[in-house]
Amino acid sequence: MVQTSLINMYFKCREVDYAEKMFYYCGCSMENIVTWNVMVDGYASNDQFMKSIACMRRMQDEYKLTPDKISMIIVLPACAQLGELLLGKSIHGHVLRKGVVPDVVLETALINMYGECRKVNNSETIFSQMAEKNLVTWNSMAAALVRNGREKDALTFFLELWHEQLALDEMTIAMILPAYAEVAQLREGTQIHSFIVKSGLSSNTFVLNSLVFMYEKCGDLDTAREIFDWIMFKDVITWNVIIMAYAIHGQERKSF
Repeated sequence: MVQTSLINMYFKCREVDYAEKMFYYCGCSMENIVTWNVMVDGYASNDQFMKSIACMRRMQDEYKLTPDKISMIIVLPACAQLGELLLGKSIHGHVLRKGVVPDVVLETALINMYGECRKVNNSETIFSQMAEKNLVTWNSMAAALVRNGREKDALTFFLELWHEQLALDEMTIAMILPAYAEVAQLREGTQIHSFIVKSGLSSNTFVLNSLVFMYEKCGDLDTAREIFDWIMFKDVITWNVIIMAYAIHGQERKSF
């Protein structure tokens, strides 16, 4: 297991070449499902999603190793990123045949995969049948609705989540604000703004970027600019949102 730990360490340090060399030099590790899982996860963590999926297929085809629950949880986000719906569906079928579910982490990964692959109805089916749900599950389902242009459904879903009295996090807020923006519900969006301030999320750049976007889409450029100026740690998304805001509203000089 020392080799596996070293492979994982190299991936964590973004030294993919060294991780690969360690894996191939230690041939005995190729019979170990744990090592293959580290490889699949390592590629995905370094945004090499095609290699992640290829690694999973090689594990099955050449070494006749059957993916375990961890393997499937790891590879589903790669399927989502690449739109590999066929592979994602085959994993889903494998899950059902092997009786791996219920498993909240695996089912949440399936919801996210189907949402990314524009099959949000499948996401809804899985969500409705889940025996257990956590905040990540709710966030994934709401994000799938927003991503597939169903903002009104996402807002209804968000109200359900609110009544569940789960502790909402920055992902929930950043995901739902664009939905308010798309349907131009400024009044409701300002209520979320109040919640952000009260819950201590007003220093989170990820959340504030979504808030700037929401006000901009609803036509309140002054408030969008106030929030932009408030953001202490601006990233490239922060700048892109405010530049786009001025451009869309015909203020090209300010945009430049």
